[in-house]
Order: sequence, then structure tokens, then C-alpha cells
Amino acid sequence: MADHSDLAAGCFAGGTDRIKGLLPDLGREGAIDATAAPAYGNPHRHSDPDAAWGMAHSAQSANKEGKEFYFGYKSQTMADAVYALPLFPAVTPGNRNDSPELRPLLAKARACSH
Repeated sequence: MADHSDLAAGCFAGGTDRIKGLLPDLGREGAIDATAAPAYGNPHRHSDPDAAWGMAHSAQSANKEGKEFYFGYKSQTMADAVYALPLFPAVTPGNRNDSPELRPLLAKARACSH
């Protein structure tokens, strides 16, 4: 997936542009969230070299603090808060902090709103 992230982003942007033609105020009110995306690879066999160990908060976690470790990725997505439609996704390794993805997602939103 990492090898084709530009292709995936282009396809997603094309769909967003088409929807924006129908909903001109799409993206005016946004929200950003990160979601854990476990990988199917085996971390001990290095079958998915782009994935990494991360920590997510879960109400169903056996841990009393609600922390749960996983091997995989994070999907940070900016979505339209009115229409509940995803606008700009970013996929990073599970151990990556969410904060560095905020500015690029906001920049994409600004570029599309003009």
C-alpha cells in the first residue's frame, strides 16, 4: 500500500472533487480523527515492513486504562463534519504521532476550498 499511496490519494481526490460539484459547501466544517488499523502481517517475521507497533484507546480493552497495543497502521482522516464524508486520508505506521499529520491535512483542505 505504501508503494501506491500517491495513486490512492489521486483516486480519492477525484471522487471528492465530483462530490464537491454536488455539495458546494463540502469541507467548510471539518473534523480530524485517527483510527488504528491492525495489519494482517506477522510482526515477528517482518512480513509487513511498513507496519509498526502502536497504542490505541479502547473502551473494550482488558487494560483498566483502556490502552491496547496493536501491530499495523493509523488512518488519519479529515472528514466533513456536516455530511460525515471522508475528505483527505493519510496512512502512517502505527507508532507515528498524530500531530505531524494535522498541518498537511489542513493544507489539503485549504487548497481544495479555493
